[in-house]
Amino acid sequence: MAVLGALMLTGAALAQFAARDVLLQSAAGGNGNGTAANTTGYTLIGVQVTNPSGTPTFTVNFESSVDGSTYVATVCRPVGGGVLVTTTTTTGAWRCNVSGAKNFRGRISGYSGTGTITVVASVIQSGLVDTGENVPDGSQTVNQGGVWTIQAAHQAGVWNLNHVSSVTHMAAASPLPVVQSSSGPLWNVTAHQGGVWNVNHVSSTTHAVVTRSMSGSGGNQVCHSQATFVTSADAIVAHGAAGVRLYVCGLFLTFSTVTVSVVEGTGAACVTSPSALLGSTTATNGVAAGTYQMVASQPWLSTQTTGNQICVLTTASTSRVVGTIVYGAY
Repeated sequence: MAVLGALMLTGAALAQFAARDVLLQSAAGGNGNGTAANTTGYTLIGVQVTNPSGTPTFTVNFESSVDGSTYVATVCRPVGGGVLVTTTTTTGAWRCNVSGAKNFRGRISGYSGTGTITVVASVIQSGLVDTGENVPDGSQTVNQGGVWTIQAAHQAGVWNLNHVSSVTHMAAASPLPVVQSSSGPLWNVTAHQGGVWNVNHVSSTTHAVVTRSMSGSGGNQVCHSQATFVTSADAIVAHGAAGVRLYVCGLFLTFSTVTVSVVEGTGAACVTSPSALLGSTTATNGVAAGTYQMVASQPWLSTQTTGNQICVLTTASTSRVVGTIVYGAY
């Protein structure tokens, strides 16, 4: 029996995953690289930093490696919400995108005092990632082989799909819109057939076509613009337009002897109503010198206000900031 459907997903993307826990630092009492987690074939990693004993001063550096030996700073977002960071000096939990990386580690530096630090990571298998951000309107076609095993379903109206896993394929002959509410895992099933559906023993189904409708004005979900910049002063790196937001798929920055922040806002160098995207709203409280890169096939960062542009802020005029940004405007 073949089933054909179109899934309409609103808000943040769904994730099909299987988690694997890794102990990066075990009651560490000093500086050290710790144990690296193998992230090959994985997309997302959750990191929990705890302080089992004492009151030490420390910095945990979130770092990933493509070749397995050279590590670079990796941006992460606090689980409870907030700006992207590459380090932490306190306990808490973060989520980091490790697409394309071979390893991830939580390196401890700046340790002083007495006490221990533990860093635990949970690596999540590849799939659509819940970034916590809405992304622009568009569609994505998924053609994935395999079999969907669907147990007996005798429920009409709202479906609670809170514990769906191991989903691989769907096909059919007429549209079956399924709309996910942005507030949680409740799906409102609107079908071209009334009454209760009995879905019992469906197998050997192929070709799911998924149309993802995001909140926005409606265009293709692509990052169509790229800008490369070299600056020793605060500068606009991505120009906004009235009524649209900017969505970032790729960001590369490298600089030394200065601190840098990435913000959104209006006016020259985003001086009007700035809001932090990386670091803070000032360069002084930004991220330390180094190389920062994050690239994904879909937007993972966006401005929150329509019409805003994206700017780089730097603390000094004697050292250059070199970078590339790949983005779309919707």
